[in-house]
Order: sequence, then C-alpha cells, then structure tokens
Amino acid sequence: MSAVLLLAKKEFRHFVQLVFHTLNPTQSLSWNWHLDYLCSQLELTLPNAPQEKKIYRLIINIPPRSLKSIITNVAYKAFLLGHFPHERVIAASYSARLSDKFNSDTRRIMESPWYQQMFPNTILQKKTDAKFTTTLNGHSISTSVGGTVTGEGGNYLICDDILNPEQASSEVERNNANDWFSHTFSSRLDSQKTGVIIVVMQRLAEDDLTGHLLSAQKDTSVSNKFRWQHICLPVIATRDSTYRYYNTQKEVRVGDLLHEERLSHDTIQALRASLGSYAFAGQYLQTPAPEDGGILNPRWLRYAVTLPAEKDIIRVIQSWDTAIKASSSKHDFSVGQTWWETPHGYYLVDQVCEKLEYPDLKRRVVHFATIHHPQVILIEDKASGQQLIQDFRQETRLPIVPIAPKGDKVTRAAGASPTLEAGKVFLPPNATTLPWYDEFISQLLLFPNAQHDDCVDCLTQFVLWATRSSSNNFNIRVL
Repeated sequence: MSAVLLLAKKEFRHFVQLVFHTLNPTQSLSWNWHLDYLCSQLELTLPNAPQEKKIYRLIINIPPRSLKSIITNVAYKAFLLGHFPHERVIAASYSARLSDKFNSDTRRIMESPWYQQMFPNTILQKKTDAKFTTTLNGHSISTSVGGTVTGEGGNYLICDDILNPEQASSEVERNNANDWFSHTFSSRLDSQKTGVIIVVMQRLAEDDLTGHLLSAQKDTSVSNKFRWQHICLPVIATRDSTYRYYNTQKEVRVGDLLHEERLSHDTIQALRASLGSYAFAGQYLQTPAPEDGGILNPRWLRYAVTLPAEKDIIRVIQSWDTAIKASSSKHDFSVGQTWWETPHGYYLVDQVCEKLEYPDLKRRVVHFATIHHPQVILIEDKASGQQLIQDFRQETRLPIVPIAPKGDKVTRAAGASPTLEAGKVFLPPNATTLPWYDEFISQLLLFPNAQHDDCVDCLTQFVLWATRSSSNNFNIRVL
C-alpha cells in the first residue's frame, strides 16, 4: 500500500481529500484549518476513540458549501465502515433524493480501487441507493424527514441539513422536523449507551434542530457523556476561540474570516446584500437572527425628501388585508395600503387601518380606490377577502387581483425582507406625522410577536407580488 493510502487510512483528514478528488476529479480543493478541526472531532466519535475524549453527541454548525456533506455524509460513513465493517449507519437529509445521492456517493467511494486496496475486509453485498450492506452485516441507510425507518437500526445516526431554508421559514415545518428527530429518528439507535448521533447543518431559525436540541439540554440533567458537543463555525468569527487538532493549536480572533480564500470580505458583503441580514445571520454567521433587528427592521425603510413626480410613477397599486370578521378578538382590523411603483423603488403613500363590518369594508375599498386611482388592487383570497373579490367582480370594474398566500406569515415576511433591506421601500416625507405611522412601525418592530400584524401582512403581500411582477430589476434575491 502506498504512503498516501497509509496516511489516508490513519488520518481522516487525508481520507477526505482522496474522497473529494474521486468525486470531483476536475475540481481543485481549497483546504483550510477548520476542515482539519472538523475531521479531528469526527475521529473522536469512532468506536476506537479514547474513552476519556469520546464524543457521543455532536452538533456542527457551518456555512453552506463548506464540504460538510462530503465530510460527514459521504467520507465519514466510508471511513467508519472501512475500519469497522460491522457498524450500522442511518443518515437523513431534508429530501429522500438528496439523502440517496449521498449514500450512492459513499458506495461509489467504497467500490473504488484505492478504497478496496485500503480496506480489503470491507466487502459490499446488497447495494441500492437507499441501502447497502457489508458481508459482516454492517449497513448504510439513507432516509429523510418523515421517512420511515421502521425495523432498521444503527449505532451511528447522521442528520445532514434536515431542513432547507425555505422549509425552515415555516414554524410547522420546523416543528415537524424536530418532532421527527426526537420521536422517530433518534429512537433508531441500536444502543442508547454506545450509540453516536451527529447533527450537521447551517442555522436557519432559533428553534431549528440545533436550537431545539440545545434548548432541551438546558432544561434537563443530562450526563456529560450524552451532552451535545457544539461546534459553531461562523464565516466571520464573533468571539475569540482556540481550536486544537492533530497536535496543532489555532487561535481565532473576533472578525477573523473562516476561509478567506473562498469567502473574502467582498464576497461576504455581496452575500449579505443578496440574502438579507435575516438569512445571512443564520446561514453564514450561525446566529439565526440579525443583531440589529428581526425579519423586518424599520431601520431599512427610507424616508423620501419629496414624492416622485407623476411621470416617474409606473403603477399605482393597492394592497388589502381584510379582517376575518369585525368582532374577532385578534385579527380585527382591515388594512389597505396605496403604493407607487417607480424606477427607484416602492413608495407607501397612504394607509387605512380600521375595524369595519363587511358593508363598511366594501365602501371603504371603493372610496380608497376613488382617491388614488390604482391600476391594481390586491386582495387576499381568503375569509372576507373572498366575498369582496366575488362582489367587486360582479358589481364593479375595479382592477381586482386575488392573492393566494403561500406559506405562513413568517415565510412571506422573510421573502419580502431583502427588498426592504436593499432600501427599495420608501415612506412619504411627512411619514412621522401621519396617523397610521406609529402602528405601522410598531408592527414591523414586534413581528412576528405583535398583537396585530395586519399592516405587515399587507406590506409583504404587496412586496412579494410587486417584485415578481415588476419590470424593474433591483438585483434583489427574494427567498
């Protein structure tokens, strides 16, 4: 066996590099200290790790495109089964297709000539994308959130991004993923005493799987052996830290870049502008809320010195969020907003926020349209909005556009936030003196925990519709 293979068999970091080049023969690999560190920590989860250093529960938070899946969901499984062909692994991702691909890549590595030379005692028999086994009854199984693994078990469970960013915007999806992990996936351990669980992901929300596990750990008296070891590697260091790996010590100071060769300051700034602070804070800084505000930060709003000239107004658009019914205890206000679309952005020029019975609501919509002459009137196609849409289509020539909302309120707000953060939403020059201003700003500040969020719903309905239908190109990425 060559010296290269001997070294790769001994140290996981060298094994990972062979794996990368096998799967990506035309790509160059930009290696970095943090990859050495991850590999050293993963070695401590192996069956032969020193007992006093053995890790049984490991969480890794790391930015996208940092080799996390190749390291933990491909190379790690192959390395484990090479040294211990009787071990049983189950790995999960957010989609079955993706999980199967990683399992197929693992099998491809294990069938390569160099691997078979390195580990001649690891022989595959039954082979599919979702499951392959060894002649010593070891196996690697792929699954996804909601997938059934009944009857299957493993001493190594790997969770690799069990939510994508779009799913993580939904509280329902987050709860489903957390419940699936707690009640289904984690129960597949062959042994609760010796089994290992590895969670690797980018942070997406405060109550994502990482947040769920770390929060639960605070509330229970878990023995040190089964406490989650948490590795958090933001793209920009937020604290001074010392990392030890392979007889090396790395000192990191606040502000240091994780991997400057791949993600320079300029690249990071471009990512922040493209994603918006909310998504960037979670995915790249591993702190799933921006330090300077929530999903919709009022400081992102711009205050116009003067309103645009009439020749610069492309369209006048009204957006309505109507109450379920006037007597409801929480969502009891109907909100209408008038927006001007211009080449420079969107101007909120008027708003009504009133508690109205249905006949009064109809008259208010008509009156609001008479004042501002909109080319488009957006009305959410549910609750009282459905009746409004039907009545106006039968009785008037108002330019009604029904809106079928997709996702929950937080999902929609996250989709609208990059437009606000890019400085494309303006308030009128006298905004602070207008009767609706204080309530509007308050709802932005407190969302999604405000008592009322009708102004926010109306805003996000407009922004999402306008950015998708507009001929303007503000170079904003809407998630």
